[in-house]
Amino acid sequence: KFLKIAIVLLGAGISFQEIARLGGRGLIVIIILMCMVFGLTFFLGKRFNVSLRKKILIAVGVCICGNTAIVTTAPLIDAEDEEIAMAVGIVTLFGVLGVLIYPMVGLALGMSDTLFGAWAGTAINDTSQVVAAGFIYSEAAGKIATTIKLTRNIMIVPVVLLVAYFYRKNTTAGSNEKVNIVKIFPTFILGFLALALLNSIGVLTP
Repeated sequence: KFLKIAIVLLGAGISFQEIARLGGRGLIVIIILMCMVFGLTFFLGKRFNVSLRKKILIAVGVCICGNTAIVTTAPLIDAEDEEIAMAVGIVTLFGVLGVLIYPMVGLALGMSDTLFGAWAGTAINDTSQVVAAGFIYSEAAGKIATTIKLTRNIMIVPVVLLVAYFYRKNTTAGSNEKVNIVKIFPTFILGFLALALLNSIGVLTP
């Protein structure tokens, strides 16, 4: 809850122009990377004889918003507790490693704040991990990383709907549970956008 509140307040220092510039460019990269992640996950999963449900959970966790995406997708594909725990463990492990390793790599390569923020925002799994890595590097990198990560989070709605449809098409015992878009949508993004709007029109002073 504290993280979500902090993200909402972060919107007070960002304008819609920045969101459009960073999020718009990032969206193209995000969609490309999401397709690559799903393709690579399913390819490796087939090589190592991983079940369809595990492949789906790992893929959505890595490419969208970590554990939130996993927990949201799990009931739609009848995932078992062991499958959920495994996916959460993998995504959390690599996300934590990202928080520790990415800033060191960025500094070693002399990355600019913009480049590092874009890299962290598109490549690290969970929102909290992206925020941590970004602000460890610098305040500017943290803002960029968070903005791009929120663009990724919005993709949870279309991706989860597509995943549910894909699973039901490819199994004979798909879940009958309906997808509640309002429930799965990360609503703190609306608060972030609201404060960004107030900042953009000059209601909030420096």
